[in-house]
Amino acid sequence: MQKQTENLSRQVKEAKSSSMQKKMDDARLRADYENLQRLVERIPPEILELAKRGQLSHSDRER
Repeated sequence: MQKQTENLSRQVKEAKSSSMQKKMDDARLRADYENLQRLVERIPPEILELAKRGQLSHSDRER
């Protein structure tokens, strides 16, 4: 009985740790996504339109 209790306690501890890591990873991904959204919002609309049409030259992309 004692061994089962220890085993279950260990499993709960591992599950909590895994859950916390997953929450941290999710938060990091969400922050990265929001940062990328802000970056895209700063791109001038005419540049976005050219990019959508595939009309940007290599020299345009370096600006």
